[in-house]
Amino acid sequence: LLIEGATWPLAGGTIALQPTEWTIAGRTEELMIDATAIELAELVDVLSLPDMKAEGTISGTFPLTLEGGNVWVRNAFFLADSKGGTLSYTGTAAAQAGLADDRVDAAFTALRNLKFKVLEVGVDGNLIDDITVSARLLGHNPEVYGGAEFDFRISVESKLAQLIRSGQRLAAARWIADAVAVDPDAETDDPFN
Repeated sequence: LLIEGATWPLAGGTIALQPTEWTIAGRTEELMIDATAIELAELVDVLSLPDMKAEGTISGTFPLTLEGGNVWVRNAFFLADSKGGTLSYTGTAAAQAGLADDRVDAAFTALRNLKFKVLEVGVDGNLIDDITVSARLLGHNPEVYGGAEFDFRISVESKLAQLIRSGQRLAAARWIADAVAVDPDAETDDPFN
C-alpha cells in the first residue's frame, strides 16, 4: 500500500508522515515523521507537566519503527526555532535541590524564568516502554548572576506511556477538584443551571 502522506495536528503544530510503502502483513514498518512548529506551551499541557510553563516552538524529523506491539523512536532530534523562547520550572524539587549547593540553587533559580536561545531535544527508545529524553538548554535569567548564560544538559530515562497516563490522571483529578469546588449557590448566567 503506497501512502503519499498524512498530517495530524499536535500541540499547535503538525506531525506529518512522509511518503512510504506500507506492507499490510509486514512485521516491521519504518516510517519518517516530520514535526513542525510544535508549541511548547501546548506540549506542556498535552503532557500534563506540573510546575512547568514554556513558550516557543520546536521542529524535527525522526524515524519511527513499528514492530509487533512496540513503537520505536530512534535518534529523534528536535530544535527550537531561531526566536528561542522561555522556560519556567517552579516545582518543589528545585527548592529542595537548591539547599545542597549554591550553584545548584542558582541553576534552579535560573530555570524559574529562563530565556533560551538554544533548545535541542533528543528522544530514543520505545514509546510503549523505556525511553530516553535528552535536552540541551542554553539561555539566561536576567535576575541570576547578572544575566549570565547557563548551559543545561539533561537526560531522563522514563516509561513515557506510564508518565503520560499519570499526568492525564493528575489533570483529571484537578478538573474534578475544580468542579467540586464550584459553589452551587453562586449566581450564574447559565439558563440550565
